[in-house]
Amino acid sequence: MYDFLKIRNDTDEISILNNEHLNFQFNQDINEPTEEITFPITTKGRYKNFEFKVTENSIYSNGSIHKYWQDGMNWGDFDLLQVEKAIQQYCSEFNVNPNSSQLHKIEFGVNITPPFAANLKNIRNTFISYKGTPFESLKSYSGQTIGVECNLSQYRLKIYSKTLQYQLKENVLRFEVQVKKMQKFPFEKVYLSDLLEAQFIEYCKAELIEVMQKIIIYDDSLIGLTAKEKIFLKDVSNPNYWASLNPSNRNKKKVKYDELVKNNSRRFLKDELIKIVKEKGDVLTNLYTNTKATILPLV
Repeated sequence: MYDFLKIRNDTDEISILNNEHLNFQFNQDINEPTEEITFPITTKGRYKNFEFKVTENSIYSNGSIHKYWQDGMNWGDFDLLQVEKAIQQYCSEFNVNPNSSQLHKIEFGVNITPPFAANLKNIRNTFISYKGTPFESLKSYSGQTIGVECNLSQYRLKIYSKTLQYQLKENVLRFEVQVKKMQKFPFEKVYLSDLLEAQFIEYCKAELIEVMQKIIIYDDSLIGLTAKEKIFLKDVSNPNYWASLNPSNRNKKKVKYDELVKNNSRRFLKDELIKIVKEKGDVLTNLYTNTKATILPLV
């Protein structure tokens, strides 16, 4: 469920600089006359996908907790039981207190099997606009276009093909929210241990559904349309059409399109996608929450 994290770690500088698990050297600028360290100190590489940065007052790390636990891959499922073990291992390896290590960025989402081939054409033709903002191409680190994204001030919405990213035989689509500014959350602060708290878990699951509901998803299975409705449907498929509307008119047109789909769709694609996202979210979290698992003392 979770992927990229940026963490302000509650541990000490010496513990990180001398950590036996960090098999790379820190870039250290040493002031020779005084033998003092010039901050920040950064890593030359990563340990299990995490990069560390030591400043004069803080120790930050960022990386994919999913890749950290699953040997560099993040296309498989990552349920909360695995998240718990990953957090325990991370905190043990770096002497980190999860209850006071604050999150500064986070990605959460689900890998799903969509009711269409997870190729670039289908992704672009299906996901049109989000709150009036057109989707743009999303590239992998290698520069390959693998899906679409919508970049807003506090968060970033990403919909992309794991099949393309990792050249998989499986049909895997990633639907993800990347929170860039934690003010988006209705919590004063979010700590590493909160990833396993019921209130935070349910908020993330509900947010995925709410975001999906606000996306203009093109349904090409509509039948029995009038000539006027066909023209409107063509407008619906154009991201620039939604961008040209003010919020009030955009909401009216969205209601109109939803009604058109309700009365004329043969497949109800959006409803199907929402159901798939909800079910996968439940699969990834329910076993953990139902057994009332709790994070164990780590330090």
